[in-house]
Amino acid sequence: MGCFHSLITFKPQNDYEKYWTEAFMLFDKKGQKQINNVHLGRVLRSLGMNPTHKQIQAYVKEMDERSSGSIQLRQFLKWMVCHQKAEPESKNDIFNAFALLDSMNTGTITVKSLMEILTREGTGEPLSHSEVLAVLKQVGVKQKDLLKDGLVNYTILAKELQK
Repeated sequence: MGCFHSLITFKPQNDYEKYWTEAFMLFDKKGQKQINNVHLGRVLRSLGMNPTHKQIQAYVKEMDERSSGSIQLRQFLKWMVCHQKAEPESKNDIFNAFALLDSMNTGTITVKSLMEILTREGTGEPLSHSEVLAVLKQVGVKQKDLLKDGLVNYTILAKELQK
């Protein structure tokens, strides 16, 4: 119980809380400020954490008090404030976020997926379409691949975005 239950209302107030919100919203496909419980582990891993399956199950029980099958953003943020360090644990956060989208473990993501993520409101500072194109050109994506939804090596892309 403790800290998690003592917070009545919560809105992101600092950079860490905004960072946590951005990670959460990457998995909120419907824009309803909630995720299915099965995505909690992926959200936490995108933040540089490495919880075990057993830990994730315990965290779900804390955040999904009504056993509804979903976790509200507000509940997630309260939990993070109470239980986690504010500093990201890894310098590879960008790489880890892209890796979560690579379900086939090929080291690549599609140009279309990348465009959707980097230009979407609510996932950090959105880039314009032309800014994304410029970054893609810097990492060697050819014009023909931009038109036919080619693949991007996200290891190179993550390094470029961290400059």
